Amino acid sequence: MQSNENILTNTKSFPEIWQTLSSDEKDNLCILIFQRKCCKSRQAIRQWGAGNRTPRNPIVRDAIAIAVSKAIGQKCYSHTLFPNA
Repeated sequence: MQSNENILTNTKSFPEIWQTLSSDEKDNLCILIFQRKCCKSRQAIRQWGAGNRTPRNPIVRDAIAIAVSKAIGQKCYSHTLFPNA
């Protein structure tokens, strides 16, 4: 049986999404990213949010996309979160 429910897709980059989150939402996203073992410090996530750095490994970028999707309730893709990676 097919679902008629539309799944929203978010095409913003990680820094654009990061700026729209409240401090509690940022904390929750950090927890999700840590649970997926995508990084070792909040500083790395802040650098991604500022647009200064991007994760190098494609598998890590995919895991971050899953965490962001879960946090914001919209489907995200790694190639749109980190377009210049």
